[in-house]
Amino acid sequence: MKINDSKINLIYYRHNKNKKAMAINSAQINYCDLTIVLENELNYIINGKDIALKSGNVLFLPNGSTRYREASKTNVDYVSFNFLTDTEIKLPMFINSGVNNEIRMLIKVCDEIKNHYYDEDVEKVLTPILKSLLLLIEIKLIKASTNPIVLKIQRYIQQNISSKISLTDIARVISYSPSYCDIIFKNETGKSIINYSIDLKINEAKQLLIEGVYSLKKIADSLGFSDYNYFSRLFKKRTGYTPSEYALNNF
Repeated sequence: MKINDSKINLIYYRHNKNKKAMAINSAQINYCDLTIVLENELNYIINGKDIALKSGNVLFLPNGSTRYREASKTNVDYVSFNFLTDTEIKLPMFINSGVNNEIRMLIKVCDEIKNHYYDEDVEKVLTPILKSLLLLIEIKLIKASTNPIVLKIQRYIQQNISSKISLTDIARVISYSPSYCDIIFKNETGKSIINYSIDLKINEAKQLLIEGVYSLKKIADSLGFSDYNYFSRLFKKRTGYTPSEYALNNF
């Protein structure tokens, strides 16, 4: 189950800022735990296995894990999120180099809210940020395991979403044959390059229709559809609504 489809409820957040970490006695946890080490090191035994978390490492423990942590000998900067979810989250237990600038920024946001939000329901306010953190980690893992050719194709399509894109254009940029690019892409994503491009354009069109700033024809033109009627037929085929119906219902 993807993280975006999961219902998540944060029950505890802690940021240990450059202080020694206390020991945690061995016990089975009845929640999920996400621990992110920003500086220095934490040593755990998880389900009988030794795990050393160093700067930039992430530990994800699903509900039911048995956890023990040694007291740290030096100051350590880390954050911990304890939360419940209605579905299984499929992340690896240990994630090396899982921290990037976006994750550090979200942690800063959590700190600001925690420091200035005194209501007892602060965890509810932080829950969407936790979900964003988990999504960033998931995306980072997906990108790390994705074929570099596929990443280049996706990047090209995203950067040229306002243009009419062909397999020939992509093949010229990627320096592989059109058929090879399409085979590799479909094997990795389950979609052809053209279908992926259309899905991306339709999703962008949906957002622009909801915003209601541009005319329907202007939206079609901005996404590389010179023929509005073709765009309208394609939109209805993908969504079940014409662009005007979608804009009117404001989904």
